[in-house]
Amino acid sequence: MASLHFQGMILFQLEAANLALEQNKDGELIEIGGIRVYRSSNMEKNRFVWIDGMTVCSLTTTCNAKDAEAVVSTFGEQ
Repeated sequence: MASLHFQGMILFQLEAANLALEQNKDGELIEIGGIRVYRSSNMEKNRFVWIDGMTVCSLTTTCNAKDAEAVVSTFGEQ
């Protein structure tokens, strides 16, 4: 069974939001559905972090990367 956890964090400084986007050097910046996303993996979990205005969005899941990317792409459709 796969798990899916979404978290949104509103920050009041753009610099803080950008720092949250690139928290470690183990991942990579990619584009999903027009959204700049920082993707990293840790054991069985995939983590996707992106900025929407002043909100840092984070999706952590045990789903495979392709399915998780499909979820992230829906945020770009708003």
